[in-house]
Amino acid sequence: MQPHKRQRLETGLSLAQVIRSFGSPERPSQEGLCAKQEEEPHTKEEVDEEEEEDVGAEEVVKEEPEPKEESVDAQEDLAEPKEESLEEELAWKEEDDEEKQEEEEEGIYSQSTAAGTSTSASQILSQASWQPLSQDLEATEHGLELADAASMQEPRGGFADLNPEEKEKLLTVSESLTREIGMKAFYTFDVRTCREDLKKLVHTFFSRYRQTESEDHYFDTEAIYQNNQWRFASTLTTPSFYGRSFRGHPMLLRSMAETSACRTFLEDAEAREISRWLPPPSRVLRREILAKFNKDWKEAMLQRGIRPKLVQQEAIQALSEKLRSLGCRLALWDGNA
Repeated sequence: MQPHKRQRLETGLSLAQVIRSFGSPERPSQEGLCAKQEEEPHTKEEVDEEEEEDVGAEEVVKEEPEPKEESVDAQEDLAEPKEESLEEELAWKEEDDEEKQEEEEEGIYSQSTAAGTSTSASQILSQASWQPLSQDLEATEHGLELADAASMQEPRGGFADLNPEEKEKLLTVSESLTREIGMKAFYTFDVRTCREDLKKLVHTFFSRYRQTESEDHYFDTEAIYQNNQWRFASTLTTPSFYGRSFRGHPMLLRSMAETSACRTFLEDAEAREISRWLPPPSRVLRREILAKFNKDWKEAMLQRGIRPKLVQQEAIQALSEKLRSLGCRLALWDGNA
């Protein structure tokens, strides 16, 4: 009987082998059962042995771990990454919100700077829930002191924000600047000794008197017949000098006639007086102001929120007004602008 049993197990028709190979028993069809009964006559002992094997197979199936518990654990494992991914998404969303808020704050600051409103940038940013602490932290991260955080903003101060000592330093009229006052070649003009181009002297006078290189004076020249020959007579018209005109002597050449008109202007008493009090040219005033600045003073101004370049521009204007109080004259101040 034992060889017959081994042969039957090798055929793969026993329930235990089916369970081991596929994990769950399959019910054989009726045709298969009929075929087994026809092929193999079963004795009573064989039937009992088969029942014992079936019982053992059922116990083996019961001892195996249930797949449901494994699936529950797997679902928990899958749920954990989902929760982690949700937390990451929330963190990213918070970072995006912070970046958007910073961009809005920068936009408000740039708009307030461009508009030039009287409202300070710090007040506008405070309305947008801006926290000054964040700027202080940013300053310390870059190696700056908290007191220097204000210097990160664009300085807007000018000449008016300087202290009295600094203003006095810039507005002091030096000896070299005093020597630049007036136009000596004009008020010392002598036709017998002058070797200057008279038309050039007139142009220089008006460029300093009007503070511009553009010309508004002009010549009116006409041909006249005198002493049996043709001559030219020229008149210098000066709209920016009280609208006056200065006529020269008749000359053989047109250029000589224009020079004669310039001589008449250079010999005018009022014109000579004004030429004595012409302020220095703008380039001289600028050179005088810039020479008083140094690197340390500029850095100190920036720390106080003052723009050195703006101070220079306004100081030149302030120095020009001081020269006016000393008696200097310009077309604008004389009402000839």
